[in-house]
Amino acid sequence: MADENRTGPPIFRNLSIEAGDIVLVRSNPAKLHGNLKRYVNINGQRVLASIRGGGSARAEIPSSGHSHVMLGMGDGLVIHADGHSVVYEVASDALKFGQDEADSFAVYRNPRLSPVAIHAITRAAKSYYSKLYRFSTFFGAEKDGDTTQFCSRLIAYAYRRAAVPFSRLKDQRTLPIDLFHACQEEPWHDVTQDVIEAPLSAEACAVLAKIANEAGLPPWIDDLPDLLAQSQQTQLAILRMNAGIKEYEYKSYCNIAKQVEMMAELSLLQLEQALDMLAYPETMDADFAATVTDALQQLPALLAIAGLPNLDQRLEIYPGLDYNDDTPPYQGLPSPAAIRKMQLKREASGIYAALVLVDIGLSSILWRKTGHEHFSKFACVKTQYLLNFKALLPSTSELAHYEALPAAFAWAGNLEVQQKFTQIFSRLINLVKLLRLRHGQACNPQH
Repeated sequence: MADENRTGPPIFRNLSIEAGDIVLVRSNPAKLHGNLKRYVNINGQRVLASIRGGGSARAEIPSSGHSHVMLGMGDGLVIHADGHSVVYEVASDALKFGQDEADSFAVYRNPRLSPVAIHAITRAAKSYYSKLYRFSTFFGAEKDGDTTQFCSRLIAYAYRRAAVPFSRLKDQRTLPIDLFHACQEEPWHDVTQDVIEAPLSAEACAVLAKIANEAGLPPWIDDLPDLLAQSQQTQLAILRMNAGIKEYEYKSYCNIAKQVEMMAELSLLQLEQALDMLAYPETMDADFAATVTDALQQLPALLAIAGLPNLDQRLEIYPGLDYNDDTPPYQGLPSPAAIRKMQLKREASGIYAALVLVDIGLSSILWRKTGHEHFSKFACVKTQYLLNFKALLPSTSELAHYEALPAAFAWAGNLEVQQKFTQIFSRLINLVKLLRLRHGQACNPQH
């Protein structure tokens, strides 16, 4: 029953739940089904702990009846495996605070956790965001590639990853009752009282009204409860927006990873197509001939790439990604460093494919100019395609200074790849030289 001496309901201070806090939950369902589910959960934990062995369900520390556990993530948010998946929620929303079936809860904090440890804990928990809930993993052995979670397993995992494990139990064998017992010992403190704030008493409001009256201020005190409630709703809306931002960040990262992966695969397919056409130019159609023409136009830029120290300027930069970070922010997705490697692989494949296209174009032109048997397989290239190649090929005099360019390809990644690029670069330079020797001067496409 509400306190008649108070001006409103209790206030839930979401921001008082700090990153790394453990929030143990006891549900208060109104319906029979919910009560039966809670009964099975609470008593089942004690049974499972006794069967499992090595549990912490000691008689001297009674179970508090908690059936669920969540982790504070800071900024008023918690993360938990809610029976469906791992989700972010505003703490008061997750606890159904202010509703008829509001959960009972207790908040525990370890004041000895360093900022580094807290960051490691929240990052580890965040990595399972959106992953499916599955309690059946309690009964089996850990499996590589398993990205499912349940509430206490998620918390145990996060703390173990930060090198501050709760116990020697394996993550998937940890239950809410184990976390409750751990939180009863030093250095854990119960900070639940910091989360719930009592509203102003009627006496306090009367004192404030008297002070305002003596100061000649407007009688705003009568509106104070409404103002406080409005402020709480505004803060709650902001916190819910923050939870939505977490979902957006996850989806955005998924999209980036998928886009980079698809582009890398596309680049490899284009390279395979170019190599096939180099081997079998008789299959060339108008669309492919157009890609050869485009590559010939870019020949100076393609040759200049050989001297670049890296390809950073040719790669997309995704804000917020630390490309030196080799730890995946989410389970089942590549790390920022792995994304960068895929970008480099895609760019390298694209460059090599373009160089192969140039080889096809130059070899086709040289067959028509020299009739040498070395280029005979390009005799099948249609005249119209060839005219387009010649028309858009930069003057060989413009390409002359590339003949002395060292084919460093420092960005190639390893010696084998570097050698492949050096070989095709040298071949193209020789083809350009041959064109220069053929004409004795800048190539005139009209001849």
